[in-house]
Amino acid sequence: MKKTIVTAVVVLLAVTVLGASRCSDNDATAQNSSAAAGKKPQEGEISVSNPIKGDKPQSEMGLSPPLDDRLANANRQFGLRLFAALRESGEGAEDNLFISPLSVSIALAMAYNGAAGQTALSMARALGFDGLDTTELNAAMRDLVTALENPDSLVEISIANSLWGRRGFSFSNAFLDKTGTYYEAEITTLDFDSPDAPDTINRWVNDATRGMIDNIVDRIPPEIVLHLINAIYFKGQWQTEFDPARTHDWDFDTAAGGTATVSMMSHSGSYRHLAGDGFQAVRLPYGDGNLAMYVFLPDETGGLGELLADLDEETWRQRFQGFRPKDGDVMLPRFRIEYLSLLNSALSGMGMGIAFDGGRADFSGMTTTGADLYISSVVHKAVVEVNEEGTEAAAVTDIAIGVTSIQPEEERFRFVADHPFFFVIRDDRTDSILFMGILNDPKG
Repeated sequence: MKKTIVTAVVVLLAVTVLGASRCSDNDATAQNSSAAAGKKPQEGEISVSNPIKGDKPQSEMGLSPPLDDRLANANRQFGLRLFAALRESGEGAEDNLFISPLSVSIALAMAYNGAAGQTALSMARALGFDGLDTTELNAAMRDLVTALENPDSLVEISIANSLWGRRGFSFSNAFLDKTGTYYEAEITTLDFDSPDAPDTINRWVNDATRGMIDNIVDRIPPEIVLHLINAIYFKGQWQTEFDPARTHDWDFDTAAGGTATVSMMSHSGSYRHLAGDGFQAVRLPYGDGNLAMYVFLPDETGGLGELLADLDEETWRQRFQGFRPKDGDVMLPRFRIEYLSLLNSALSGMGMGIAFDGGRADFSGMTTTGADLYISSVVHKAVVEVNEEGTEAAAVTDIAIGVTSIQPEEERFRFVADHPFFFVIRDDRTDSILFMGILNDPKG
């Protein structure tokens, strides 16, 4: 028999070392108190007695050196603002919305290394980097990526960067050194005029995302001199997997007002749970528990807008401090989301519009030629698949850098000598005319 679940579900893949989901000491104490009480799970339940790894100080989480909280705060705030900007533009109203703020932030951080003047200031404010100088930012990003990759045996995180430059265009060695040293970016020059160039870039994307995303560049216009790409791949096994035998058909009420039949997974056990005003949320950990999916479910089918309306920094902090251990039943659909978005408008609305303006942008730190560079596009693609075993996700952010002074691609000429013409045989070295003539009739 089919049953119904409300449509609005917010899913967050949260990494506790980012500071986004770090819970309070009281939360950890509550968890330990529950375990100390010796409460035994009932049949079919899972006992979870250890605190969330993210409750511990960084020194106890194997993070050495400790991460820079300024970057953690900047990335979290940027992610919330970007998500809000996309929703304000109508994204996620009825269709699915799925992004990796970290991927966008890393890609833009690399581009930021080539920005100067007002462009650098506007990007720093939009990204939250204005409290860090470039060296501090780059070092913090490097440490963050090191901390994130391969957190435990049941979770895989891979973060890769690449720069693809137009052959013949001169880039600043200082810019290339920074992206190579701090971001371990693979730097390649390509003949962008070759029809094979997009395929070469896309093969790298496909490899970096384990085949989840196979395309990010369709064509390369003549004004584009650089593609700057970040790719993130994630695969996490649930700390406690859902039993496929308990998965059944279920009705899911969609945001558009329809009903979709889904494969609904179910599990009973002890979870960290939040009972909010008009919503509830549950934490589903992966592997050793350093990473988790947080699912926020409004009480009413149409309640998602209200739930997200006040998703600011303070609300975020309060909500993640409110999770408490509790026995319960969780039902979550198997699902897959594929999302593609051009982020130019959203990022411009966040204050970095100058970076997209070919007449005002200043990326003089990228090149030694004096060419006027600007961000032509920021394309973001993300995919996630959730099933009984866990979650697999990938994201790619492609920043295309254009130049305003490049000559437009000339139309291919067609020369057909099928009527009278004048011709000259000339020695170009001496400007000597050896022969010259007119052909009026090839047969005459």
